[in-house]
Amino acid sequence: MNRHSKICQGLVLAIIAALHSAAHGANIWLSMNLAFNNPQDHDSGGAWTIVGKADSRGIAGVAMSLINVNPASISIVAPAEFEVRRFHDSGVKLEMVIGDDLEPPRVLDIGVVGGTYPSTYVDLPNLVELAPYPDLGSFTGGVALAAGTFSPGSIPDWYNVGSDDSAGNVFISAASIGSVIRADTHVTVRHATPEPATVGLAAAGLLGLWTARRRF
Repeated sequence: MNRHSKICQGLVLAIIAALHSAAHGANIWLSMNLAFNNPQDHDSGGAWTIVGKADSRGIAGVAMSLINVNPASISIVAPAEFEVRRFHDSGVKLEMVIGDDLEPPRVLDIGVVGGTYPSTYVDLPNLVELAPYPDLGSFTGGVALAAGTFSPGSIPDWYNVGSDDSAGNVFISAASIGSVIRADTHVTVRHATPEPATVGLAAAGLLGLWTARRRF
């Protein structure tokens, strides 16, 4: 096993071990953002992006479990500072691990809104929660982690919500591997709705068609 493989395995084991310990009051929030091919038809298929944000000194690593995504379409879009990028399709769920390799130098504040890491992620203005998921606030200033597509007739989702199937760790300093602690991990699903102007034009078009039909 080469050094990089050992590092990958080390991060996976560190995250798994953290699942069995008490959280330390730190938080990671994850949002699966959906863009349906037809925003008014949730059976139309489309694309998804997972974005994250964190408190403390930023994301050290996340393990995520997803369903209803196309495995062949997955792209890890996380910053280059996250050297660990692994995913596996079990047939029941897609498991993904993304994070820092825990080797110095460690880059802090990735995913911290308003932190020192230069984030480029900005929420679309028309994202709303897909029921029954909660509103976890804006993710602008957070970090995009992964992206892909989903097929018509299915909607991507988190696997086994409320369990430890999706979890993560955060840094509390750059001093040592011991500076990584488990975070409480919160998930949501949001989707892009049509802009109000688009909805108005569509409604006007439908009204025009109805008026025209009544004339005959």
